[in-house]
Amino acid sequence: MSFENEILTHFGGLYLLQQFFQNIKLRSALTQNIRFHQINNLYSISDSILSILYPIILGLGRIEANILLQQNGVFQYLANLPTYPDPTTLRRFLERLCETGTLVQMQLFPFKCGG
Repeated sequence: MSFENEILTHFGGLYLLQQFFQNIKLRSALTQNIRFHQINNLYSISDSILSILYPIILGLGRIEANILLQQNGVFQYLANLPTYPDPTTLRRFLERLCETGTLVQMQLFPFKCGG
């Protein structure tokens, strides 16, 4: 699939992605199906997962590159995220998510976290 047009910006693609996530009700599905004790209540589990998914889909290679998104108000608006978590917050969230075994139980990843 390709979106090529002289007037289409990269934010246009992000808007389409956000609309797709809304149509499949991804945020509510994440909220209902993934639960574990959160140390940091500033970001919900669904917000944290979406904060990880968007950069992966956008092609950012490392969590540290997410700092670009943290400073981008247009991205935060289009992604429907009130603020964007620090890379450290996301890294700690992933560690806690792996510790719970939630990803393996849901068969999202066929490997063990951390190894």
